[in-house]
Amino acid sequence: MKKVAFALLVFMISISISSCSSDDDNTNKSKIIENLSATVKGQISCQTISNGFVYEIELDEAIEVSGGSMLKSIGITNLPENLKSNGTRIRISIRQTEFPDGLCATIYSPEYFFENTRVSSTP
Repeated sequence: MKKVAFALLVFMISISISSCSSDDDNTNKSKIIENLSATVKGQISCQTISNGFVYEIELDEAIEVSGGSMLKSIGITNLPENLKSNGTRIRISIRQTEFPDGLCATIYSPEYFFENTRVSSTP
């Protein structure tokens, strides 16, 4: 059983590595998506690379990320302290960011993680 699990893990890692395209990744990570309306859903069980926490926000409208995936919820790695309360309505501009190490990397895909470039509360 351990051999099968190990083989499966090696296979999944090799598929992940081989499916990456550095040109596409760099283009998508620098792209800023402007003026999204969203609601803060709360802290998730992930820490950022700088040991902060990731906050999940639910977008009013889904966005398209690399690979053609559509996301309605995303993780924000740098949400200001005054906007971290559950249910807070925000207007946010975002770009993809490097995803945290550890547990986050096993639960969420890299496309889930964003950083805000501009954010404010909305009534």
